[in-house]
Amino acid sequence: MKAKSPSAEASRTETSRTGTSRTGTSRTETARTGTARAEVPIEQDRLGLSPWLDAPWRQLSGLASRHAHAVAIQAMPGIGVDLLIEAFIRARFCEADRTGNADSAASSGEAIDFAVPGLGAGLACGVCRACRWLGKSARLQHPDLRRLRPEADENADEEAASSADPDDALDRSASGRSEEGEALGDPAEPRSAKAESRRSREIRIEQIRAIGSFLQTGSHRGRGKVVWIQPAEAMSFASANALLKALEEPTAGRLFILSCENLTRLMPTIRSRCVQIRVQPPTPAQARAALAAAHPDAEGFDFALGLSGHAPWGASQRVRDSLLDEQALWLQALADLPEGWFDQLAETWAQQRPLHWFEVLERWTVDLLCCAHGLHSVYFPKLEALAVRRAARSNSGALFAFQDSLAATKRLLNHPLNPRLFAESALIRYGQAFAPVEGHRARC
Repeated sequence: MKAKSPSAEASRTETSRTGTSRTGTSRTETARTGTARAEVPIEQDRLGLSPWLDAPWRQLSGLASRHAHAVAIQAMPGIGVDLLIEAFIRARFCEADRTGNADSAASSGEAIDFAVPGLGAGLACGVCRACRWLGKSARLQHPDLRRLRPEADENADEEAASSADPDDALDRSASGRSEEGEALGDPAEPRSAKAESRRSREIRIEQIRAIGSFLQTGSHRGRGKVVWIQPAEAMSFASANALLKALEEPTAGRLFILSCENLTRLMPTIRSRCVQIRVQPPTPAQARAALAAAHPDAEGFDFALGLSGHAPWGASQRVRDSLLDEQALWLQALADLPEGWFDQLAETWAQQRPLHWFEVLERWTVDLLCCAHGLHSVYFPKLEALAVRRAARSNSGALFAFQDSLAATKRLLNHPLNPRLFAESALIRYGQAFAPVEGHRARC
């Protein structure tokens, strides 16, 4: 990486802390300039080593020796676990022998490169017929594979695929979802947001029942059958009970893969019938190193990394979205509380999906609490000086109470509440956590 002069480093630091460069350039413009060459997300096969995926890959590779028929994988979105599962499925269906020789039915042409960073050996050959069927895109196609997801996620992926350049099919996040299961989209299209809100966010019982006949028939290629349920916590109570019946009567050669963000959201009777794998997220240093290894301008990803919870694939997806600039402005307003901040944010947030402003508010609150107790910022370290000043003017008890209220707010993000009132309620509680004058101004 090219060495930077002290003056350039100081200028960048000043820009990140104050929101404005010394020449008057806005913080968001500077951020976009810093990542101008990263207009397309970082490709997964360029993301460098992923040490946090090593242990989960070894556990998945050892399932055959344990004769497991179900595995439940817990991981935060955007850290590459979906790519890990896809690589495992391809390796399971691959028809090459263990020496890497494909079968006689292999398709002609150049082998598909299924390399996944940090996994090492055990990947699919990329030559056999099964590998050709599965391809390298996220939409895995194989007669012995079924993937169950909520309708909202399936439609979001179809819309993204139809609007994406075919050459950029790989340029996607590893999860394709945000923390609440929503695909990142254009906030300026309220009609699309309303249409998405009407789609089912649950995995319905009909979807679980439909795999019954699929499991009862023999394997098409003699490599067993796989059912991937993602996210598993999206199953309704009836769906979970229907799945439990299938798990209680395992069939040889069948494997259920349940991926989720929190295993405790699954029924205990389902968890007890699964091999449980908990994927530890990367440290901030690992996430930053992964991005730096893939792109020389990795400094520009700091804000995206913070919003993604230091998930490198999640951050690489965010940098494409113009929403990132708006979120940076919201964060600056929450830090500075300028004149009229309440009305400006309330009006803007009313036009957005609640998740978009909530993730900024939630992470900023965590940083404020850390700085209020002498700790370093977790999500936005470059704004730590602002967080320290803002936390010094806060009421610690009120700030903790506000964080507790955010937990209740999070459960209502997908409910069709009045957007303006919903945003105002959160902003009023935020303002009350600070000095009496500012709290009064927030209530006005």
